[in-house]
Amino acid sequence: MRSSLRGWGVAALLCIPMVVFLAVQLPDLTLAGALLLLLCAVVIVAASTNIWVAIVTAVGAFLVTNWFLVPPYRTLFVASTDDVVVLTVFLASAVAASLAVTRVLAAQTRLATAAAEAGALRETVSTPMAEADPEEALARIATLYRMSRVELLGAGGRVLVSAVQPIEGAEEPVEVDLSDGGRLRGWRMPAIGEDLALLTSLGQGAMRAYEARQLADDAARATELERDRSALLTAVGHDLRTPLAAISLAGAALSGDSELPADVRQELAQGIVTSAHTLDRLVTNLLDMSRLEAGRIVAQPGPVDLEPVCAAALMSLDNPDVRVELPVDLPLVTADAALLERVLANLVSNALRHGKPPVQVRAESGPVIRLQVIDHGSGLATDAVRDAFEPFTSAGDRAPVGLGLGLTIAARFCQIMDLPLQAQTTPGGGLTMTIELEPVP
Repeated sequence: MRSSLRGWGVAALLCIPMVVFLAVQLPDLTLAGALLLLLCAVVIVAASTNIWVAIVTAVGAFLVTNWFLVPPYRTLFVASTDDVVVLTVFLASAVAASLAVTRVLAAQTRLATAAAEAGALRETVSTPMAEADPEEALARIATLYRMSRVELLGAGGRVLVSAVQPIEGAEEPVEVDLSDGGRLRGWRMPAIGEDLALLTSLGQGAMRAYEARQLADDAARATELERDRSALLTAVGHDLRTPLAAISLAGAALSGDSELPADVRQELAQGIVTSAHTLDRLVTNLLDMSRLEAGRIVAQPGPVDLEPVCAAALMSLDNPDVRVELPVDLPLVTADAALLERVLANLVSNALRHGKPPVQVRAESGPVIRLQVIDHGSGLATDAVRDAFEPFTSAGDRAPVGLGLGLTIAARFCQIMDLPLQAQTTPGGGLTMTIELEPVP
Protein backbone atom coordinates (compact mmCIF):
# COMPACT_ATOMS: atom_id res chain seq x y z
CA MET A 1 0.00 0.00 0.00
CA ARG A 2 2.69 2.47 1.01
CA SER A 3 4.78 1.53 -2.04
CA SER A 4 1.84 2.23 -4.36
CA LEU A 5 1.19 5.61 -2.79
CA ARG A 6 4.87 6.47 -3.17
CA GLY A 7 4.69 5.53 -6.84
CA TRP A 8 1.62 7.65 -7.47
CA GLY A 9 3.35 10.52 -5.76
CA VAL A 10 6.41 10.17 -7.97
CA ALA A 11 4.21 10.00 -11.06
CA ALA A 12 2.27 13.11 -10.10
CA LEU A 13 5.42 15.07 -9.27
CA LEU A 14 7.37 14.07 -12.40
CA CYS A 15 4.92 13.78 -15.26
CA ILE A 16 2.26 16.43 -14.92
CA PRO A 17 4.55 19.30 -13.80
CA MET A 18 7.07 18.24 -16.47
CA VAL A 19 4.48 18.48 -19.23
CA VAL A 20 3.25 21.86 -18.00
CA PHE A 21 6.82 23.15 -17.78
CA LEU A 22 7.63 21.96 -21.28
CA ALA A 23 4.51 23.54 -22.72
CA VAL A 24 5.02 26.91 -21.06
CA GLN A 25 8.78 27.37 -20.80
CA LEU A 26 10.08 25.45 -23.82
CA PRO A 27 7.74 26.10 -26.72
CA ASP A 28 10.49 25.26 -29.22
CA LEU A 29 11.10 21.75 -27.83
CA THR A 30 10.07 19.06 -30.26
CA LEU A 31 7.43 16.50 -29.37
CA ALA A 32 9.99 13.68 -29.62
CA GLY A 33 12.34 15.43 -27.17
CA ALA A 34 9.53 15.98 -24.69
CA LEU A 35 8.43 12.37 -24.91
CA LEU A 36 11.98 11.16 -24.29
CA LEU A 37 12.02 13.14 -21.04
CA LEU A 38 8.64 11.72 -20.10
CA LEU A 39 9.91 8.22 -20.92
CA CYS A 40 12.68 8.74 -18.34
CA ALA A 41 10.06 9.81 -15.82
CA VAL A 42 7.98 6.67 -16.47
CA VAL A 43 11.09 4.49 -15.98
CA ILE A 44 11.75 6.21 -12.65
CA VAL A 45 8.15 5.49 -11.60
CA ALA A 46 8.55 1.84 -12.64
CA ALA A 47 11.71 1.53 -10.56
CA SER A 48 10.01 3.15 -7.56
CA THR A 49 6.84 1.06 -7.48
CA ASN A 50 5.22 -1.69 -9.57
CA ILE A 51 4.34 -2.35 -13.19
CA TRP A 52 0.70 -1.30 -12.90
CA VAL A 53 1.48 2.14 -11.53
CA ALA A 54 4.11 2.55 -14.27
CA ILE A 55 1.63 1.60 -17.04
CA VAL A 56 -1.01 3.96 -15.70
CA THR A 57 1.65 6.66 -15.53
CA ALA A 58 2.64 6.01 -19.16
CA VAL A 59 -0.97 6.28 -20.30
CA GLY A 60 -1.41 9.43 -18.24
CA ALA A 61 1.73 10.97 -19.76
CA PHE A 62 0.43 10.02 -23.21
CA LEU A 63 -2.90 11.79 -22.60
CA VAL A 64 -1.43 14.86 -20.90
CA THR A 65 1.16 15.28 -23.67
CA ASN A 66 -1.56 15.00 -26.30
CA TRP A 67 -3.61 17.61 -24.44
CA PHE A 68 -0.86 20.20 -23.90
CA LEU A 69 1.82 19.62 -26.57
CA VAL A 70 0.12 18.18 -29.68
CA PRO A 71 -1.93 20.41 -32.00
CA PRO A 72 -4.78 21.06 -31.89
CA TYR A 73 -4.04 22.00 -28.25
CA ARG A 74 -6.41 21.41 -25.35
CA THR A 75 -8.03 18.46 -27.14
CA LEU A 76 -7.28 14.76 -27.50
CA PHE A 77 -7.54 14.92 -31.29
CA VAL A 78 -4.28 14.51 -33.23
CA ALA A 79 -4.14 16.26 -36.57
CA SER A 80 -0.78 14.95 -37.79
CA THR A 81 -0.11 11.35 -38.69
CA ASP A 82 3.52 11.79 -37.61
CA ASP A 83 2.35 12.87 -34.16
CA VAL A 84 0.14 9.79 -33.93
CA VAL A 85 3.14 7.60 -34.71
CA VAL A 86 5.35 9.40 -32.21
CA LEU A 87 2.75 9.17 -29.45
CA THR A 88 2.10 5.49 -30.17
CA VAL A 89 5.81 4.69 -30.17
CA PHE A 90 6.17 6.56 -26.90
CA LEU A 91 3.35 4.63 -25.25
CA ALA A 92 4.69 1.28 -26.46
CA SER A 93 8.23 2.16 -25.41
CA ALA A 94 7.08 3.34 -21.99
CA VAL A 95 5.15 0.11 -21.36
CA ALA A 96 8.04 -2.04 -22.59
CA ALA A 97 10.59 -0.12 -20.56
CA SER A 98 8.40 -0.42 -17.46
CA LEU A 99 8.10 -4.17 -17.92
CA ALA A 100 11.84 -4.51 -18.40
CA VAL A 101 12.70 -2.41 -15.36
CA THR A 102 10.28 -4.20 -13.04
CA ARG A 103 11.45 -7.61 -14.25
CA VAL A 104 15.11 -6.70 -13.67
CA LEU A 105 14.33 -5.38 -10.21
CA ALA A 106 12.28 -8.49 -9.40
CA ALA A 107 15.16 -10.69 -10.53
CA GLN A 108 17.57 -8.73 -8.38
CA THR A 109 15.21 -9.09 -5.42
CA ARG A 110 14.95 -12.83 -5.98
CA LEU A 111 18.73 -13.13 -6.20
CA ALA A 112 19.17 -11.10 -3.01
CA THR A 113 16.54 -13.19 -1.26
CA ALA A 114 18.14 -16.41 -2.44
CA ALA A 115 21.55 -15.21 -1.28
CA ALA A 116 20.11 -14.25 2.12
CA GLU A 117 18.33 -17.59 2.39
CA ALA A 118 21.49 -19.46 1.45
CA GLY A 119 23.48 -17.46 3.99
CA ALA A 120 20.92 -18.12 6.72
CA LEU A 121 20.87 -21.84 5.88
CA ARG A 122 24.68 -22.00 5.74
CA GLU A 123 24.95 -20.28 9.13
CA THR A 124 22.35 -22.61 10.59
CA VAL A 125 24.13 -25.71 9.30
CA SER A 126 27.65 -24.56 10.20
CA THR A 127 26.85 -23.45 13.77
CA PRO A 128 27.49 -26.23 16.31
CA MET A 129 24.36 -27.24 18.18
CA ALA A 130 26.01 -26.59 21.51
CA GLU A 131 26.60 -22.97 20.46
CA ALA A 132 23.31 -22.37 18.62
CA ASP A 133 20.86 -19.84 20.04
CA PRO A 134 17.16 -20.43 19.22
CA GLU A 135 16.30 -16.73 19.71
CA GLU A 136 18.96 -15.70 17.20
CA ALA A 137 17.76 -18.36 14.76
CA LEU A 138 14.19 -17.07 14.96
CA ALA A 139 15.40 -13.48 14.64
CA ARG A 140 17.17 -14.42 11.37
CA ILE A 141 13.98 -16.05 10.10
CA ALA A 142 11.93 -12.96 11.04
CA THR A 143 14.36 -10.67 9.22
CA LEU A 144 14.68 -12.90 6.16
CA TYR A 145 10.94 -13.40 5.68
CA ARG A 146 9.92 -9.95 6.99
CA MET A 147 7.87 -11.37 9.83
CA SER A 148 6.60 -9.17 12.61
CA ARG A 149 6.53 -12.20 14.91
CA VAL A 150 7.71 -15.77 14.61
CA GLU A 151 7.13 -18.53 17.19
CA LEU A 152 8.52 -21.98 17.77
CA LEU A 153 5.79 -24.30 19.06
CA GLY A 154 6.15 -27.60 20.87
CA ALA A 155 4.17 -30.77 20.26
CA GLY A 156 1.34 -29.57 22.50
CA GLY A 157 1.08 -26.17 20.85
CA ARG A 158 2.96 -24.41 23.67
CA VAL A 159 5.15 -21.49 22.57
CA LEU A 160 8.74 -22.50 23.30
CA VAL A 161 10.53 -19.38 22.09
CA SER A 162 9.61 -16.37 19.94
CA ALA A 163 11.10 -13.36 18.20
CA VAL A 164 9.51 -10.05 17.21
CA GLN A 165 10.51 -7.08 15.07
CA PRO A 166 8.69 -3.89 14.02
CA ILE A 167 6.99 -4.39 10.66
CA GLU A 168 4.42 -2.00 9.20
CA GLY A 169 1.84 -2.98 6.64
CA ALA A 170 -0.50 -5.84 5.93
CA GLU A 171 0.41 -9.27 7.24
CA GLU A 172 -0.64 -12.82 6.57
CA PRO A 173 -0.12 -15.89 8.78
CA VAL A 174 2.17 -18.71 7.74
CA GLU A 175 2.74 -22.01 9.52
CA VAL A 176 4.94 -25.02 8.72
CA ASP A 177 5.19 -28.41 10.43
CA LEU A 178 8.47 -29.55 11.91
CA SER A 179 9.63 -32.97 13.06
CA ASP A 180 8.56 -34.44 16.40
CA GLY A 181 5.24 -32.63 16.26
CA GLY A 182 6.74 -29.12 16.47
CA ARG A 183 5.63 -26.16 14.35
CA LEU A 184 6.91 -22.80 13.18
CA ARG A 185 4.33 -20.03 13.07
CA GLY A 186 4.79 -16.47 11.88
CA TRP A 187 3.11 -13.37 10.52
CA ARG A 188 4.73 -11.94 7.38
CA MET A 189 4.30 -9.45 4.58
CA PRO A 190 2.26 -10.88 1.69
CA ALA A 191 4.21 -12.65 -1.07
CA ILE A 192 7.47 -12.50 0.88
CA GLY A 193 9.60 -15.63 1.04
CA GLU A 194 7.40 -18.18 -0.71
CA ASP A 195 9.90 -21.02 -0.33
CA LEU A 196 8.24 -22.86 2.56
CA ALA A 197 10.65 -25.80 2.19
CA LEU A 198 13.56 -23.55 3.14
CA LEU A 199 11.48 -21.97 5.89
CA THR A 200 10.88 -25.47 7.24
CA SER A 201 14.62 -26.20 7.20
CA LEU A 202 15.40 -22.99 9.04
CA GLY A 203 12.64 -23.69 11.54
CA GLN A 204 14.04 -27.17 12.05
CA GLY A 205 17.42 -25.62 12.81
CA ALA A 206 15.81 -23.33 15.39
CA MET A 207 14.08 -26.34 16.97
CA ARG A 208 17.39 -28.23 17.18
CA ALA A 209 19.01 -25.20 18.78
CA TYR A 210 16.21 -25.08 21.35
CA GLU A 211 16.56 -28.80 22.09
CA ALA A 212 20.33 -28.43 22.46
CA ARG A 213 19.85 -25.62 24.97
CA GLN A 214 17.34 -27.72 26.91
CA LEU A 215 19.83 -30.57 27.07
CA ALA A 216 22.51 -28.18 28.32
CA ASP A 217 20.13 -26.84 30.98
CA ASP A 218 19.21 -30.37 32.03
CA ALA A 219 22.89 -31.26 32.30
CA ALA A 220 23.52 -28.17 34.43
CA ARG A 221 20.60 -29.05 36.70
CA ALA A 222 21.82 -32.62 36.99
CA THR A 223 25.28 -31.36 37.95
CA GLU A 224 23.75 -29.07 40.56
CA LEU A 225 21.60 -31.89 41.95
CA GLU A 226 24.63 -34.16 42.15
CA ARG A 227 26.56 -31.43 43.96
CA ASP A 228 23.68 -30.95 46.42
CA ARG A 229 23.41 -34.72 46.90
CA SER A 230 27.10 -34.97 47.69
CA ALA A 231 26.86 -32.01 50.07
CA LEU A 232 23.83 -33.58 51.75
CA LEU A 233 25.55 -36.93 52.19
CA THR A 234 28.62 -35.25 53.62
CA ALA A 235 26.54 -33.12 55.97
CA VAL A 236 24.37 -36.00 57.08
CA GLY A 237 27.38 -38.25 57.59
CA HIS A 238 28.97 -35.67 59.88
CA ASP A 239 26.11 -33.82 61.51
CA LEU A 240 23.83 -36.74 62.30
CA ARG A 241 26.72 -38.82 63.59
CA THR A 242 27.70 -36.20 66.17
CA PRO A 243 24.49 -36.23 68.26
CA LEU A 244 24.14 -39.98 67.78
CA ALA A 245 27.64 -40.46 69.18
CA ALA A 246 26.78 -38.20 72.14
CA ILE A 247 23.62 -40.20 72.86
CA SER A 248 25.51 -43.49 72.55
CA LEU A 249 28.30 -42.42 74.91
CA ALA A 250 25.89 -40.97 77.46
CA GLY A 251 23.72 -44.09 77.34
CA ALA A 252 26.73 -46.36 77.74
CA ALA A 253 27.94 -44.34 80.72
CA LEU A 254 24.55 -44.43 82.40
CA SER A 255 24.09 -48.14 81.89
CA GLY A 256 27.68 -49.17 82.65
CA ASP A 257 28.26 -47.41 85.96
CA SER A 258 25.42 -47.47 88.46
CA GLU A 259 27.46 -45.58 91.05
CA LEU A 260 27.74 -42.32 89.13
CA PRO A 261 26.98 -39.21 91.19
CA ALA A 262 23.53 -37.78 90.77
CA ASP A 263 24.80 -34.55 89.19
CA VAL A 264 26.79 -36.51 86.58
CA ARG A 265 23.84 -38.72 85.81
CA GLN A 266 21.70 -35.59 85.43
CA GLU A 267 24.25 -34.04 83.06
CA LEU A 268 24.42 -37.18 80.96
CA ALA A 269 20.62 -37.38 80.78
CA GLN A 270 20.44 -33.76 79.76
CA GLY A 271 23.03 -34.45 77.08
CA ILE A 272 20.84 -37.21 75.69
CA VAL A 273 17.82 -34.88 75.63
CA THR A 274 19.81 -32.12 73.93
CA SER A 275 21.21 -34.48 71.32
CA ALA A 276 17.74 -35.88 70.68
CA HIS A 277 16.46 -32.32 70.11
CA THR A 278 19.34 -31.74 67.72
CA LEU A 279 18.48 -34.89 65.77
CA ASP A 280 14.83 -33.88 65.68
CA ARG A 281 15.74 -30.46 64.30
CA LEU A 282 18.02 -31.93 61.64
CA VAL A 283 15.44 -34.48 60.51
CA THR A 284 12.71 -31.81 60.50
CA ASN A 285 14.84 -29.57 58.28
CA LEU A 286 15.50 -32.44 55.88
CA LEU A 287 11.78 -33.21 55.68
CA ASP A 288 10.91 -29.55 55.19
CA MET A 289 13.48 -29.24 52.41
CA SER A 290 12.04 -32.33 50.72
CA ARG A 291 8.51 -30.91 50.91
CA LEU A 292 9.72 -27.59 49.53
CA GLU A 293 11.48 -29.22 46.59
CA ALA A 294 8.34 -31.25 45.86
CA GLY A 295 6.16 -28.11 45.98
CA ARG A 296 3.87 -29.57 48.64
CA ILE A 297 3.89 -26.54 50.95
CA VAL A 298 1.18 -23.93 50.31
CA ALA A 299 0.75 -20.80 52.41
CA GLN A 300 -2.61 -20.05 54.04
CA PRO A 301 -2.29 -16.39 55.02
CA GLY A 302 -4.51 -14.76 57.57
CA PRO A 303 -4.45 -12.41 60.59
CA VAL A 304 -1.62 -13.41 62.94
CA ASP A 305 -0.70 -12.23 66.43
CA LEU A 306 3.08 -12.16 66.65
CA GLU A 307 3.26 -12.69 70.42
CA PRO A 308 1.92 -16.29 70.52
CA VAL A 309 3.85 -17.12 67.35
CA CYS A 310 7.10 -15.99 68.96
CA ALA A 311 6.25 -17.89 72.16
CA ALA A 312 5.57 -21.13 70.26
CA ALA A 313 8.77 -20.79 68.22
CA LEU A 314 10.94 -20.22 71.31
CA MET A 315 9.20 -23.00 73.27
CA SER A 316 10.30 -25.51 70.64
CA LEU A 317 13.93 -24.38 71.17
CA ASP A 318 13.81 -24.35 74.99
CA ASN A 319 16.75 -21.95 75.30
CA PRO A 320 16.90 -19.23 77.95
CA ASP A 321 19.38 -17.08 76.01
CA VAL A 322 16.68 -15.36 73.94
CA ARG A 323 15.19 -11.95 74.71
CA VAL A 324 11.84 -10.99 73.20
CA GLU A 325 10.95 -7.33 72.77
CA LEU A 326 7.49 -6.80 71.26
CA PRO A 327 5.56 -3.51 71.52
CA VAL A 328 2.34 -3.77 73.49
CA ASP A 329 0.37 -2.05 70.71
CA LEU A 330 1.72 -4.31 67.95
CA PRO A 331 -1.07 -4.87 65.38
CA LEU A 332 -2.00 -8.16 63.77
CA VAL A 333 -0.04 -9.03 60.63
CA THR A 334 -0.89 -11.00 57.47
CA ALA A 335 0.96 -14.32 57.31
CA ASP A 336 0.66 -18.09 57.68
CA ALA A 337 1.01 -18.62 61.44
CA ALA A 338 2.48 -22.14 61.19
CA LEU A 339 5.03 -21.21 58.52
CA LEU A 340 5.97 -17.99 60.30
CA GLU A 341 6.57 -19.99 63.50
CA ARG A 342 8.92 -22.33 61.64
CA VAL A 343 10.73 -19.36 60.05
CA LEU A 344 11.25 -17.71 63.41
CA ALA A 345 12.38 -20.97 65.05
CA ASN A 346 14.97 -21.55 62.30
CA LEU A 347 16.26 -17.99 62.48
CA VAL A 348 16.61 -18.09 66.26
CA SER A 349 18.19 -21.56 66.15
CA ASN A 350 20.72 -20.32 63.61
CA ALA A 351 21.46 -17.27 65.76
CA LEU A 352 21.98 -19.42 68.86
CA ARG A 353 24.41 -21.71 67.06
CA HIS A 354 26.43 -18.98 65.35
CA GLY A 355 26.09 -15.97 67.63
CA LYS A 356 26.82 -15.03 71.17
CA PRO A 357 24.02 -14.96 73.74
CA PRO A 358 21.70 -13.33 74.25
CA VAL A 359 19.77 -13.47 70.94
CA GLN A 360 17.22 -10.70 70.48
CA VAL A 361 13.79 -11.09 68.90
CA ARG A 362 12.11 -7.73 68.45
CA ALA A 363 9.52 -6.01 66.31
CA GLU A 364 9.18 -2.43 65.10
CA SER A 365 5.75 -0.91 64.47
CA GLY A 366 5.08 1.24 61.42
CA PRO A 367 3.48 1.09 57.98
CA VAL A 368 5.44 -2.19 57.68
CA ILE A 369 6.09 -4.41 60.70
CA ARG A 370 9.78 -5.36 60.89
CA LEU A 371 10.34 -8.58 62.85
CA GLN A 372 14.06 -9.02 63.59
CA VAL A 373 16.28 -11.77 64.97
CA ILE A 374 19.60 -10.30 66.12
CA ASP A 375 22.75 -12.07 67.21
CA HIS A 376 26.08 -10.59 68.28
CA GLY A 377 28.55 -13.14 67.05
CA SER A 378 31.43 -12.67 64.66
CA GLY A 379 29.03 -12.11 61.75
CA LEU A 380 29.64 -12.93 58.12
CA ALA A 381 31.60 -11.36 55.32
CA THR A 382 29.66 -9.52 52.63
CA ASP A 383 29.90 -12.42 50.17
CA ALA A 384 28.91 -14.89 52.87
CA VAL A 385 25.82 -12.81 53.71
CA ARG A 386 24.69 -13.05 50.09
CA ASP A 387 25.17 -16.85 50.14
CA ALA A 388 23.63 -17.38 53.58
CA PHE A 389 20.31 -18.58 52.14
CA GLU A 390 21.86 -21.16 49.81
CA PRO A 391 21.33 -24.80 50.85
CA PHE A 392 24.15 -26.69 52.58
CA THR A 393 25.90 -23.42 53.38
CA SER A 394 27.45 -23.36 56.85
CA ALA A 395 29.40 -20.81 58.77
CA GLY A 396 32.50 -22.92 59.02
CA ASP A 397 33.85 -23.96 62.38
CA ARG A 398 31.43 -21.73 64.28
CA ALA A 399 28.57 -24.18 63.79
CA PRO A 400 28.95 -27.35 65.85
CA VAL A 401 26.03 -29.13 64.19
CA GLY A 402 23.88 -28.17 61.22
CA LEU A 403 23.11 -29.15 57.65
CA GLY A 404 23.10 -25.59 56.44
CA LEU A 405 19.37 -25.76 55.68
CA GLY A 406 17.90 -23.58 58.42
CA LEU A 407 18.23 -20.24 56.64
CA THR A 408 17.39 -21.81 53.28
CA ILE A 409 14.11 -23.19 54.65
CA ALA A 410 13.33 -19.89 56.37
CA ALA A 411 13.91 -18.01 53.09
CA ARG A 412 11.75 -20.48 51.11
CA PHE A 413 8.92 -20.27 53.64
CA CYS A 414 9.04 -16.46 53.46
CA GLN A 415 9.01 -16.66 49.68
CA ILE A 416 5.90 -18.87 49.79
CA MET A 417 4.21 -16.31 52.09
CA ASP A 418 5.47 -13.43 49.88
CA LEU A 419 7.35 -11.90 52.81
CA PRO A 420 10.71 -10.18 52.28
CA LEU A 421 13.57 -11.68 54.34
CA GLN A 422 16.85 -9.78 54.51
CA ALA A 423 20.21 -10.58 56.10
CA GLN A 424 22.34 -7.68 57.37
CA THR A 425 25.42 -7.31 59.47
CA THR A 426 24.66 -6.30 63.06
CA PRO A 427 26.44 -3.11 64.15
CA GLY A 428 29.30 -4.20 66.40
CA GLY A 429 29.34 -7.72 64.95
CA GLY A 430 26.83 -10.45 64.29
CA LEU A 431 23.94 -11.00 61.93
CA THR A 432 20.45 -9.45 61.82
CA MET A 433 17.59 -11.21 60.03
CA THR A 434 14.61 -8.99 59.19
CA ILE A 435 11.14 -10.12 58.08
CA GLU A 436 8.82 -7.44 56.71
CA LEU A 437 5.11 -8.04 57.39
CA GLU A 438 2.04 -6.08 56.36
CA PRO A 439 -0.29 -5.07 59.23
CA VAL A 440 -3.90 -6.19 58.97
CA PRO A 441 -6.04 -3.19 57.93
